[in-house]
Amino acid sequence: MKKVLVLGLVVLLVIGSTVAASSQAPEWIVYDTANSGLPHDHVRDLAIDEQGNKWMGTEGGGLANFDGETWTVYDTANSGLPHNSVWCFAFDEQGNIWIGTFGGGVAKFDGETWTVYDTANSGLPHDLVRDLVIDEQGNLWIGTYGGGVAKFDGENWTVYDTANSGLPSNYVWRFAFDAPGNIWIGTARGGLAVYREGGVILTGVQE
Repeated sequence: MKKVLVLGLVVLLVIGSTVAASSQAPEWIVYDTANSGLPHDHVRDLAIDEQGNKWMGTEGGGLANFDGETWTVYDTANSGLPHNSVWCFAFDEQGNIWIGTFGGGVAKFDGETWTVYDTANSGLPHDLVRDLVIDEQGNLWIGTYGGGVAKFDGENWTVYDTANSGLPSNYVWRFAFDAPGNIWIGTARGGLAVYREGGVILTGVQE
């Protein structure tokens, strides 16, 4: 009788552990074009806004937003997005999203209105945009593939390229800011450059 009780207890423990394991949240969840509203399986950039919405820039499918339940896609067919190849984006303090496209320049989207900046209507030096970031002063820094670096303060454009600055290559891939305010610039075929208006600070913030 004891053996039967012990065997029954073991069976219950196994069943219980199996049920518990099956009720746990999965460690991996995959979203793709086959099982979700993601418009393209090649995701170039990803960010989460202050409301927790996930934004994805895709190679050929435009820009996607996922709030945890609903997918919203912005592309050239249904919005003011100038190109469906979205390589990068950044959020400013006003909640606008700045979108860098590989072929259509830069777009600003405030949730309702789209504003496009390209070589035809602005000081942007190239419409192939690889990266963009916003500094503490609210300036937009744009890395282009062939036109160097552009800085936009909301009104004025400043371009840094191999002809007018120490930038080693006009093919700019990535930006990063450090604590003293230097902007680190990764280039194709030109290595790494560091720039700071007023002088580069590499050993700490100078008074």
